[in-house]
Amino acid sequence: KSTAEMLDERGHNDDQTSSAEKELQSNAFNQIAQILLEAGYFRARIATLSEFDKAVGGLCWCITSSGVNVDVDILFTENATIGEKVQ
Repeated sequence: KSTAEMLDERGHNDDQTSSAEKELQSNAFNQIAQILLEAGYFRARIATLSEFDKAVGGLCWCITSSGVNVDVDILFTENATIGEKVQ
C-alpha cells in the first residue's frame, strides 16, 4: 500500500498532492520496483510491505550485495514506526 492509502485508512490524510503528481510518483515507484526485481530483490513483490519499505529495503540490499566497501551502518527494519524510519 502507498503511504496515502495507509493514511486514508487511519483517517489522517491531509494530502494536497495533485492527481497528476500522484500518478507520476506511482509510475516512478513502479519503475524502481521493476528495476529492483530485475536485479534480484524479490521482496519488492511482497504486497504487505509499504512502498517505503520496498524502496529502502531494496536500496540497502543493493548496497550490501554490491560488495563495495561503504563506510556506513545499514540497519533496516520492516514496518518500522515513523520514529525508527528517521533515525
